[in-house]
Amino acid sequence: MLCKKILFTFCFVLLLSCNERSDLKSDKAFVKTFNQEELDDIIFLIDYVDILVKEETGVEDINSAYRLYFNNLRARMFEGHFMVPIKSEAKFSFLEKIEENTFNEFWYVDMAHIDTTRDTGTNSKKLRVNINGKYLDYIRKVGESDDYFRDLHEFIMGSGDISRSGLIIYFADNTNLDYQLIKNRLLAVVCIFSINEPLKPLNIPRNRWDEASKEESDQGDDG
Repeated sequence: MLCKKILFTFCFVLLLSCNERSDLKSDKAFVKTFNQEELDDIIFLIDYVDILVKEETGVEDINSAYRLYFNNLRARMFEGHFMVPIKSEAKFSFLEKIEENTFNEFWYVDMAHIDTTRDTGTNSKKLRVNINGKYLDYIRKVGESDDYFRDLHEFIMGSGDISRSGLIIYFADNTNLDYQLIKNRLLAVVCIFSINEPLKPLNIPRNRWDEASKEESDQGDDG
């Protein structure tokens, strides 16, 4: 635990000193909503996704990398080849490294989809946004001065979760979105982590059309 805290503290200092990272102190709603332990964990999450996005796109600039990444996600989605940024096993293994309280302020694990006659692996777990967590409260606060986040908060509170496809389209369409702002960067991180693997089908599809239909149905469950 001590080593973890030292690592997080180092990441926090690095985040504040790096020109490509969001200026956390400028977002008063952010620093007022989360405590120091949660801030450390959030930085850990952001750093993980930053590395992922840069590696996938081959682009070092944060704004350019995220824009290209979401363009690729949208293109794959429209083609029917849903791209899962982080496989379930790797995702849940990584999330175990942050504090449980921090995790609960963002997500909960939906186990309702598990059918033990089909599959008991980690791909049966689905991350859902916790509407009672601090992250939703942060979105509400940002929405007081940002119409998109106001509408996003209303949507999540009404539906019980984010629309992953809706967010992918939003990020891809808004090419001038500034990912240096923590509100945008963190929403992108939450979106990427929340894209779940489709459940494994019980039977082998009879043809490629059945397979595509099954894949779309499973992914469609996440919006």
